[in-house]
Amino acid sequence: MAVREMDRALGIDTELDSRTLQVATLSQGVLRAVVAARCAIRGYERGPTNTWDEVRTALCDTAVHTLVALHGIAGDPARVFAERLEVLALQVEPSVSDVPPRSSPHQTVPSTSR
Repeated sequence: MAVREMDRALGIDTELDSRTLQVATLSQGVLRAVVAARCAIRGYERGPTNTWDEVRTALCDTAVHTLVALHGIAGDPARVFAERLEVLALQVEPSVSDVPPRSSPHQTVPSTSR
């Protein structure tokens, strides 16, 4: 008997568990990005430090996992995300003078000394 068949026989909702796990793993990705950023800024006493490229990678991975989870519950993550961005933009509405100049996506962020 396959695992899914056994789960169904036991009344376990594998789809619900899968979606719940997808959402739960987002916090793990965010934590990975936070730790990488901290290490990029302050260093890590017990080993190698992270680079800003590793921070960007962790953030991108989390964004992809977020869209996958959104797809699982919404079916069209691009539409849902765009609709949410519109709502957020209306809440913020910065004036042109408040928007900082755009920097290169590959610009490194200088680390601060301890």
